[in-house]
Parts: sequence; C-alpha cells; structure tokens
Amino acid sequence: MNMIFAIVISIVTILLLNYCSSRRKAVQKVQLPEPVAVTDSVFIGAEVNDGKHYGTAVINSSLAGYEPKGAYPWECSVCIYIENMTDDRLPVESEFEPLYKTEDKIDSLVNGDLKPVNAIYVGHTLIDGTMLCLWRVRDAEAAYKAITEFSNSEKYLRPFSYVIEHDPQWERTSVLYKGIGLEL
Repeated sequence: MNMIFAIVISIVTILLLNYCSSRRKAVQKVQLPEPVAVTDSVFIGAEVNDGKHYGTAVINSSLAGYEPKGAYPWECSVCIYIENMTDDRLPVESEFEPLYKTEDKIDSLVNGDLKPVNAIYVGHTLIDGTMLCLWRVRDAEAAYKAITEFSNSEKYLRPFSYVIEHDPQWERTSVLYKGIGLEL
C-alpha cells in the first residue's frame, strides 16, 4: 500500500511540476454552484518516493467526500523552488520559514477578499527541490490576477511558477487522494 501511494504521489507530483513549468493558462468566469464551507480541516502527512527522490506530502483529508465540487472548478498549482537544500533535495531547516511564508502569501492572494472564500487549500508536497502547493479555486480570474501581480513585484522570498487550470470534476486532484485511500 505504501509503495502504491508513493508511486501515485510521485506521478501526480511530476505531472503537476510539468504543468507549472510549461505554461500559464488564461481563465474565464462561469456560473458556479454555491460552495459548502470546509470546517475543521484535517491534514494527513505521507512519504513520497518517485524512485529517484524522497519527499513528503501534507494533504487536506477533509476534502474527501466534499460537495459541491463544481463550486471550486479550478485547480491552482504553485511550484515554489527550494534554494537551500540537503543532498536529498529537501529543504534544510532554515529553508522552511521562507517556503511557508511564500506559501502563506500566495494563499492569501488566491483567497483575496472574496466571500465565500475563493480557494480551498488541498496541500503540498516537498520533493526534488520544490514545494508544490495546490488549491481548489472558485474565481480563477481573481486568483490569477493577484498571483501574476505578486510574481511581477519581485517581493517574494522564494521564486515560484504557477498554473490555474479548469478541472470541474476534480479529476487531477482526486489522483492524489486515491493514493492515500480516500475518495473525493
């Protein structure tokens, strides 16, 4: 089971890293169903191994069974690049603070001032010199604009790349959850 999980997490991480580095996609507004609040998020930690690199994942297990998925039809993937790392390409202890501050800043940008919240935090992986963060997003245009302005400001602690893609059935996100034995 752990080996299957590691393989699934590794495949998802590699696919998402490819998306982050290969393109940025324009977004459009659509009529969305009303969201249901996610309260009391519970995060699960897991080990990741893609056969070449060891890493970790932290995933919001509270999203298992979440409805309505259509209220957050966009997946926002942000790759934050680790600057100070071990030989295993994981962050050294002093690197966690700038990584988490960058992730927190992007989280606030993705959510913005919109009510209800504009994004649900899915989780992140740390592997092969990157911290890959995922959100499910309601208003992709607002999130894209805020992240783009921030990326152009050069006021961030760590370099990053991002992509926001339409995935109304949460197909890409569900692969991650299946790897830990949960259904979305």
